[in-house]
Amino acid sequence: DMAQDYAEAIHEIGGPVHVLGFSMGSMIAQYLGADFPDEIKSLILSMGCSRGVPETIQLGRKWAMMVAQGKWKEFYRQTADVTFTGFHRVLWRHLLPILAREPKTPLDFIVSMEACIGHDARGHLHKIAVPTLVIGGKKDLLVPEFFFQELAGMIPNATLRLIEEAGHGVYQDRKHEFEAAVMEFLLKLK
Repeated sequence: DMAQDYAEAIHEIGGPVHVLGFSMGSMIAQYLGADFPDEIKSLILSMGCSRGVPETIQLGRKWAMMVAQGKWKEFYRQTADVTFTGFHRVLWRHLLPILAREPKTPLDFIVSMEACIGHDARGHLHKIAVPTLVIGGKKDLLVPEFFFQELAGMIPNATLRLIEEAGHGVYQDRKHEFEAAVMEFLLKLK
Protein backbone atom coordinates (compact mmCIF):
# COMPACT_ATOMS: atom_id res chain seq x y z
CA ASP A 1 0.00 0.00 0.00
CA MET A 2 2.84 2.39 0.84
CA ALA A 3 4.50 1.73 -2.52
CA GLN A 4 1.25 2.47 -4.34
CA ASP A 5 0.93 5.79 -2.50
CA TYR A 6 4.46 6.73 -3.55
CA ALA A 7 3.83 5.59 -7.14
CA GLU A 8 0.78 7.83 -7.33
CA ALA A 9 2.79 10.79 -6.03
CA ILE A 10 5.60 10.09 -8.52
CA HIS A 11 3.07 9.89 -11.36
CA GLU A 12 1.58 13.24 -10.33
CA ILE A 13 4.98 14.97 -10.49
CA GLY A 14 5.66 13.47 -13.90
CA GLY A 15 7.99 10.54 -13.17
CA PRO A 16 9.87 8.37 -13.82
CA VAL A 17 12.40 9.15 -11.10
CA HIS A 18 15.49 7.73 -9.43
CA VAL A 19 14.54 6.34 -6.01
CA LEU A 20 16.82 6.22 -2.98
CA GLY A 21 15.28 4.26 -0.11
CA PHE A 22 16.81 4.15 3.36
CA SER A 23 16.00 1.21 5.66
CA MET A 24 12.18 0.96 5.64
CA GLY A 25 12.20 3.22 2.58
CA SER A 26 14.35 0.58 0.88
CA MET A 27 11.66 -1.99 1.58
CA ILE A 28 8.99 0.26 0.07
CA ALA A 29 11.25 0.97 -2.93
CA GLN A 30 11.49 -2.77 -3.64
CA TYR A 31 7.75 -2.86 -4.30
CA LEU A 32 7.93 0.39 -6.28
CA GLY A 33 10.48 -1.17 -8.61
CA ALA A 34 8.62 -4.46 -8.92
CA ASP A 35 5.05 -3.20 -9.21
CA PHE A 36 5.40 0.27 -10.80
CA PRO A 37 8.29 -0.01 -13.29
CA ASP A 38 7.04 2.86 -15.47
CA GLU A 39 7.52 5.31 -12.58
CA ILE A 40 11.13 4.32 -11.76
CA LYS A 41 14.42 5.04 -13.57
CA SER A 42 16.65 3.33 -11.01
CA LEU A 43 16.65 2.08 -7.44
CA ILE A 44 19.15 2.58 -4.68
CA LEU A 45 18.27 0.23 -1.85
CA SER A 46 20.19 1.31 1.20
CA MET A 47 20.14 -0.53 4.52
CA GLY A 48 17.28 -2.76 3.42
CA CYS A 49 16.64 -6.46 3.04
CA SER A 50 14.25 -8.69 1.11
CA ARG A 51 12.65 -10.08 4.26
CA GLY A 52 12.69 -9.72 8.00
CA VAL A 53 15.90 -10.56 9.82
CA PRO A 54 14.93 -12.79 12.79
CA GLU A 55 17.00 -10.86 15.36
CA THR A 56 15.78 -7.54 14.00
CA ILE A 57 12.16 -8.70 14.14
CA GLN A 58 12.58 -9.43 17.86
CA LEU A 59 14.16 -6.02 18.39
CA GLY A 60 11.38 -4.35 16.38
CA ARG A 61 8.75 -5.92 18.60
CA LYS A 62 10.64 -4.76 21.68
CA TRP A 63 10.85 -1.22 20.28
CA ALA A 64 7.16 -1.18 19.39
CA MET A 65 6.37 -2.15 23.00
CA MET A 66 8.67 0.59 24.32
CA VAL A 67 6.97 3.17 22.12
CA ALA A 68 3.53 1.95 23.17
CA GLN A 69 4.64 2.47 26.78
CA GLY A 70 5.97 5.96 26.03
CA LYS A 71 9.62 5.06 26.71
CA TRP A 72 10.94 7.33 23.97
CA LYS A 73 14.30 8.26 25.51
CA GLU A 74 15.22 4.62 26.03
CA PHE A 75 14.04 3.83 22.51
CA TYR A 76 16.17 6.59 20.98
CA ARG A 77 19.26 5.45 22.90
CA GLN A 78 18.80 1.87 21.73
CA THR A 79 18.28 2.88 18.11
CA ALA A 80 21.48 4.96 18.19
CA ASP A 81 23.36 1.99 19.67
CA VAL A 82 22.40 -0.33 16.82
CA THR A 83 22.33 2.20 13.99
CA PHE A 84 25.69 3.93 14.22
CA THR A 85 29.32 3.01 14.81
CA GLY A 86 32.21 4.81 16.48
CA PHE A 87 31.90 8.54 17.07
CA HIS A 88 28.39 8.76 15.61
CA ARG A 89 27.13 6.09 18.00
CA VAL A 90 28.40 8.05 21.02
CA LEU A 91 27.14 11.35 19.63
CA TRP A 92 23.62 10.19 18.72
CA ARG A 93 23.22 8.02 21.83
CA HIS A 94 23.38 11.23 23.85
CA LEU A 95 21.75 13.68 21.44
CA LEU A 96 18.76 11.69 20.18
CA PRO A 97 17.00 11.50 23.56
CA ILE A 98 17.47 15.26 23.93
CA LEU A 99 16.72 16.44 20.39
CA ALA A 100 14.10 13.95 19.24
CA ARG A 101 10.61 14.52 20.45
CA GLU A 102 7.78 12.11 20.96
CA PRO A 103 5.71 12.16 17.77
CA LYS A 104 2.17 13.45 17.92
CA THR A 105 0.96 10.07 16.71
CA PRO A 106 3.15 7.28 18.16
CA LEU A 107 0.88 4.78 16.41
CA ASP A 108 2.60 5.74 13.13
CA PHE A 109 5.86 4.30 14.43
CA ILE A 110 4.14 1.09 15.58
CA VAL A 111 2.43 0.65 12.19
CA SER A 112 5.76 1.27 10.42
CA MET A 113 7.54 -1.23 12.66
CA GLU A 114 4.87 -3.86 11.99
CA ALA A 115 5.27 -3.24 8.24
CA CYS A 116 9.03 -3.86 8.56
CA ILE A 117 8.49 -6.99 10.65
CA GLY A 118 6.08 -8.43 8.07
CA HIS A 119 8.15 -7.41 5.04
CA ASP A 120 8.89 -10.22 2.58
CA ALA A 121 9.42 -9.12 -1.02
CA ARG A 122 11.26 -12.25 -2.18
CA GLY A 123 8.42 -13.24 -4.50
CA HIS A 124 8.49 -9.83 -6.23
CA LEU A 125 12.15 -8.95 -6.60
CA HIS A 126 12.61 -10.84 -9.89
CA LYS A 127 10.25 -8.28 -11.51
CA ILE A 128 12.63 -5.37 -10.89
CA ALA A 129 14.03 -4.46 -14.29
CA VAL A 130 15.58 -1.05 -13.58
CA PRO A 131 19.24 -0.60 -12.64
CA THR A 132 19.55 -1.23 -8.92
CA LEU A 133 22.24 -0.54 -6.36
CA VAL A 134 22.06 -2.42 -3.05
CA ILE A 135 24.25 -0.59 -0.54
CA GLY A 136 24.92 -1.12 3.14
CA GLY A 137 27.47 -1.25 5.90
CA LYS A 138 29.47 -4.37 6.68
CA LYS A 139 28.90 -3.77 10.40
CA ASP A 140 25.13 -3.29 10.18
CA LEU A 141 23.59 -4.82 13.30
CA LEU A 142 20.04 -4.65 11.90
CA VAL A 143 20.77 -6.04 8.42
CA PRO A 144 23.73 -8.44 8.45
CA GLU A 145 25.86 -8.74 5.31
CA PHE A 146 24.19 -11.99 4.19
CA PHE A 147 20.85 -10.20 3.82
CA PHE A 148 22.35 -7.53 1.54
CA GLN A 149 23.85 -10.30 -0.57
CA GLU A 150 20.53 -12.13 -0.66
CA LEU A 151 18.66 -8.98 -1.75
CA ALA A 152 21.14 -8.15 -4.52
CA GLY A 153 21.11 -11.78 -5.69
CA MET A 154 17.33 -11.76 -6.17
CA ILE A 155 17.23 -8.63 -8.33
CA PRO A 156 18.30 -9.09 -11.97
CA ASN A 157 21.43 -7.08 -12.72
CA ALA A 158 21.68 -5.53 -9.25
CA THR A 159 24.99 -4.14 -8.06
CA LEU A 160 26.03 -4.78 -4.45
CA ARG A 161 28.22 -2.32 -2.56
CA LEU A 162 29.17 -2.99 1.07
CA ILE A 163 31.11 -0.33 2.93
CA GLU A 164 33.70 -1.33 5.50
CA GLU A 165 33.46 -0.09 9.09
CA ALA A 166 29.90 1.17 8.65
CA GLY A 167 26.70 0.16 10.37
CA HIS A 168 23.01 0.74 9.64
CA GLY A 169 23.79 4.46 9.62
CA VAL A 170 26.21 3.96 6.70
CA TYR A 171 25.03 7.24 5.17
CA GLN A 172 26.54 9.02 8.18
CA ASP A 173 29.16 6.55 9.45
CA ARG A 174 30.94 6.68 6.08
CA LYS A 175 29.21 9.64 4.46
CA HIS A 176 31.76 10.33 1.72
CA GLU A 177 32.07 6.67 0.69
CA PHE A 178 28.30 6.28 0.68
CA GLU A 179 27.75 9.40 -1.43
CA ALA A 180 30.58 8.46 -3.80
CA ALA A 181 29.08 5.00 -4.38
CA VAL A 182 25.63 6.48 -5.06
CA MET A 183 27.02 9.10 -7.45
CA GLU A 184 29.18 6.53 -9.27
CA PHE A 185 26.09 4.35 -9.76
CA LEU A 186 23.96 7.24 -11.04
CA LEU A 187 26.65 8.59 -13.35
CA LYS A 188 27.02 5.19 -15.01
CA LEU A 189 23.35 5.41 -16.00
CA LYS A 190 23.90 8.45 -18.23
